[in-house]
Amino acid sequence: MKNRIKLFIIIITLVLFTFTNGDINKLINFYINCFNIKIKVHGKHNLKYFDRDRIIIMSNHYNGIDYGVIKHTINYYTNKKKRIYTIVKHNLFGDKVEKSTISNMLSLMKNDLYNKFEMLPYKKNNKNSGEIIKKNIIKLINNNDTVLLFPDGTTRKYGIPLEFKPGSFKLCAENNIKILPITLKFNKNIGLDTNDGVKLLDWFDLQADIYIHEPIYDTDWQNLRNSVFETIKLPLK
Repeated sequence: MKNRIKLFIIIITLVLFTFTNGDINKLINFYINCFNIKIKVHGKHNLKYFDRDRIIIMSNHYNGIDYGVIKHTINYYTNKKKRIYTIVKHNLFGDKVEKSTISNMLSLMKNDLYNKFEMLPYKKNNKNSGEIIKKNIIKLINNNDTVLLFPDGTTRKYGIPLEFKPGSFKLCAENNIKILPITLKFNKNIGLDTNDGVKLLDWFDLQADIYIHEPIYDTDWQNLRNSVFETIKLPLK
């Protein structure tokens, strides 16, 4: 019952944040504390590269909580001058083509919501959307901000990556951008396959190990992809 009350407070706070001028970092800190997520950081010395280099962050992916845990950790150990954006599905905040009234209402202000939550919408398997994402990433990097990518392109049941998509590695190899690999490992099985429903009550009282690896760069995008894949996967074996 206690966790259900907390969950209700979290949802109400999220709704209020959506319609006010709240700080996304404060919101993330709030829900990390409410969910009672304990984070153990391995390799935090590698964050010295975060402030000084052109960097994209890449991680394995369990569910929506990953972004908050990673952003909370990096903000805690760095100077917070870099904003961390993440790429999300294009209809995360609704879609006009859906029959849901809520979805239609959200779609009317989705651009403001993406900006507020520091998110970049992407339509999967859409070439034009992919080109827009690439331009936005370069723009953010040149502005001394960064982007968090989940190169698997989807969540995984046990958080173990299977295959990284090539596009982001080509972008990094061609534009002198380093990749900061991060591995997440939770003490509970909270990962989701494509058709699994989100169980927010499972997010309470998590123990999260976050491995921050040394940045990787290679002018050969295939070597870069292989190196990042093996680095992220190693702590999960």
